Amino acid sequence: MDAVQAHIIPKNPTEGPTAPRPNYKPKRILNEQELDTFMEVIRQDEVWYEFFYTELMTGLRWGEICGLMWKDFDEKKGTLKVCRTLHSKKMGVFALGDTKTSKGTRTIILPPSIVELLRQRKKRAISQWIFPHPTSPELPANPDSAYRHMKTLLQRAGLPSIRFHDLRHTFATHALTSGVCRSRPAVSWAASWKISSERS
Repeated sequence: MDAVQAHIIPKNPTEGPTAPRPNYKPKRILNEQELDTFMEVIRQDEVWYEFFYTELMTGLRWGEICGLMWKDFDEKKGTLKVCRTLHSKKMGVFALGDTKTSKGTRTIILPPSIVELLRQRKKRAISQWIFPHPTSPELPANPDSAYRHMKTLLQRAGLPSIRFHDLRHTFATHALTSGVCRSRPAVSWAASWKISSERS
């Protein structure tokens, strides 16, 4: 899980040195009703639905999900190897590279619904990328485009303008605390995800 720097803020801001601002805002997890609303909105998006549904069910970083290739997906074992990411460069250009950390390279066990979704998606695939660029399938999906579209979907749903980082933590949080995932395997998977996320 990404580190968040904590700073002590003086009770009286006029006394003592000014405390620096945190580098990151606190996570804003969608509550159960908001998650249901977001799911309804993404279901209506033929281009991006499978991308965001997979994100909600795996908690991948945006560069990781955009960098997924079909060779990373083992449909027999129901696993996905995460071994690359799209790194942001200047002028909106992205380059393939290693995951955020060495521990970020991992193999994750997929929920059954995602195994089936990817299995069906692979049958009609025309690209090496699991989620190719919508108009240039020889290229991967652009993380910036995915981020902007997430903001559009949130606005369309009348939801808070959360970050991608918040979205990737939403599903696992609900699976463990509010019963969104009611099957034992799904809850076990969510617990494993949360542990591996905290280590990477």
